[in-house]
Amino acid sequence: MLLLTTPLHAQSCFEEKLPISEQRSSCEALVAIDLSQPATETQVKATLKLLEILTQQANFDQALSLAKQLQNQNLTGEQQFQFYRRLGIVHYRLGNRLLALQWFQQAQKQADVLASDQFRAISLADLGTTHSAMMQYPEALRYFRQSLSLKQQGSNELSQAVTLNNIGSLYRKMADFSAAIPYFEQAIAIYRQKNKPERVSHTQEELGLVYLEQGNGKQALAIFQQVLQDYQSHLDAAGQLRAELLCARAALALNELVSAERHLSIASALDLQLGSSAQTVLLKLYSGNLLSQQDRYQQADAMLLTGLQLANQQADPEHQQAFLHALIDNSRKFLQWQAVADYQRQLNDFQQKRFKTELAQHLAEQRSLLDFEQQQKQLLDLSKDNQIKKLQIDVQRHQLGLVLLASAVFLLFAGAFSWRQRQQRLMARQQLQDEIAFHRQQVQQLGADHDSLKAAFGQLDMPLLIFGNHQQLMFSNDACAKLLGTEQSVLANLRLDQLVAPEHAEFWQAWQQEMPIEHCQIELADWQFLGNNYQLSLEINALQREEQLIVVVFNPQKPQLPALATDNQSFAQQLVDLMLSSLAGWEESTQSTRIELAEQSGIWRVSVDDGRIRTRSLDRYLSMKTLPKNPRWREVLRTAHFVLASCPLSTGRKEEISEKLARLTQEIRANSL
Repeated sequence: MLLLTTPLHAQSCFEEKLPISEQRSSCEALVAIDLSQPATETQVKATLKLLEILTQQANFDQALSLAKQLQNQNLTGEQQFQFYRRLGIVHYRLGNRLLALQWFQQAQKQADVLASDQFRAISLADLGTTHSAMMQYPEALRYFRQSLSLKQQGSNELSQAVTLNNIGSLYRKMADFSAAIPYFEQAIAIYRQKNKPERVSHTQEELGLVYLEQGNGKQALAIFQQVLQDYQSHLDAAGQLRAELLCARAALALNELVSAERHLSIASALDLQLGSSAQTVLLKLYSGNLLSQQDRYQQADAMLLTGLQLANQQADPEHQQAFLHALIDNSRKFLQWQAVADYQRQLNDFQQKRFKTELAQHLAEQRSLLDFEQQQKQLLDLSKDNQIKKLQIDVQRHQLGLVLLASAVFLLFAGAFSWRQRQQRLMARQQLQDEIAFHRQQVQQLGADHDSLKAAFGQLDMPLLIFGNHQQLMFSNDACAKLLGTEQSVLANLRLDQLVAPEHAEFWQAWQQEMPIEHCQIELADWQFLGNNYQLSLEINALQREEQLIVVVFNPQKPQLPALATDNQSFAQQLVDLMLSSLAGWEESTQSTRIELAEQSGIWRVSVDDGRIRTRSLDRYLSMKTLPKNPRWREVLRTAHFVLASCPLSTGRKEEISEKLARLTQEIRANSL
């Protein structure tokens, strides 16, 4: 009965078209023996096949255990090659790149012993793949080219196409896009000739990505659309999902937002149908980018944060970094500088952590290589004491050299990383300083200045003086200087209380209480100025301009002074709202009152009444009932700019004040046209 079933199992074990579960069962039936004893050729072949199947199914522990037993068998030269190669593939899948490299090198040596170009080409391709995974691209390219040269001497064109595709992918990783394109095109031509539509589509995906990364979005989109049609015709839902996402990515690069939204909508339905996968992360990334390009900041931020959380769960460093870059770009686009700083800090921490992890992995691989080499040499030279001592010294020197090299590399990367962080901090600080400088400039520009007063009053013939909100002289015309017999520069230090004595109680009471002052007549007898006595008749008016101004006219002939137009109800409400928000932001961030705001800004007058400090003019702008008929809107704008420039506001409060300020400024500009 055993003799009858053995050929049947042997046939099923090596039948590639059968389901892999059936192949595994048949191979296990053939190798269900004690491999410590000599096995037949069929059993060895079945063991090698089972080793391949276990590796494909990611049963690496079973595969390594089986390989350990097979190592005791007397293998032929071809079987030895297959054994070395299969063991190298197991370690490659486990992430032990250096151990995999050692076994692939053993396979290459065995291929040289057999003088087989076919085996040489296979082993060279394996070495190229391993070096590529280790990011040693020049070495990988050298092995791939040697493998391709040998394969081109044979007749297996499909094998050539695989290596052509690998070389194209390698050039893409090296960002040498013009060199990658011909290799992909050659591989596609062979796959089409051999009627391999799935391989054609996969290679076209990589070719499209090359064009996209090269900046040729239209060419990339055309290729992705062709790939999408192919997957749709073959009813390949997973491939269709990838193609839809690639089309969306290309459309976003071309700023074709309608097309991108359509592809992402279809991809979302396919992702829901297939379940969560690596493509789900890309769906979130491209959807977030689309929302950002559609000027939907909040939705884009939420979508990208969801995608980042998913990428973190999948421990996918490339996508984690892509999401952080997208979040930074989205926040920068909408001037959310605090969010930019937060996300940039997360990106810096992530890159630093990733660098440390990769460095630790590299050192671990180096240690694994040293351990492997040491074990191999000890097994070969175990009986030779002198050679063992020499090997130990060499290994120690090698380890020291690696440690020194790793330390130098770490210091180099750490220095570069530190420099980059410093540059980014300087850039963020400069942006913040520019924003503060802008608001401070607005505080100054919105106030009255000498040039604006000169433009308004400089041509009047009557002698006049104009005093500011704090009794300082802001402007005097030539007629006034001529009347007093001096230069205008001499008048610069004159104050209002030097001109109007304290006994004029009615005027000063109106001044202190910030009441309207119109046509206030004051007679000055024997007013002394620069050693001269003057008999003057003054008319004093309070002018509502950029800020409250006191106009003093000598021997007046009533001038036509500009007045502020009456504002509508909406404009008045906006003034009150902006003032309330600015005051709330000041109190929240500084833990001080409106009195400190008035004193530090210098915009509002602070008075003392019955021993209490008051801010009457500021208080009138906190309610619609008390708002003046001719409000001093420039002082409200200056207050908002002062708070934005001087206070460490929360993000929400800063956005609120900035939005109200921009809306009010826009209305003022519109009304001025």
